Amino acid sequence: MLLHHHHLLLPIVVDNSSRVKLPRIPGENGSDYINASYLQGYFQNEEFIVTQHPASNTEYDFWRMVWDQVRAISLPSPP
Repeated sequence: MLLHHHHLLLPIVVDNSSRVKLPRIPGENGSDYINASYLQGYFQNEEFIVTQHPASNTEYDFWRMVWDQVRAISLPSPP
């Protein structure tokens, strides 16, 4: 799978079994993709989500993921 606007490096192999899937936007191919994966926690399989800081062209997708998936947020502070 080649991801043109979500990654700086191409090609990227996406592990569909653990990736976070966004709700599809009708008419927008690839709108369900964000560079984020679920991590297993102590209590459940999809307890945590890991992702990179969003680029300016992926901020909208990042906030779609937050509103759709996240119950609590832990963000690193910038260096």
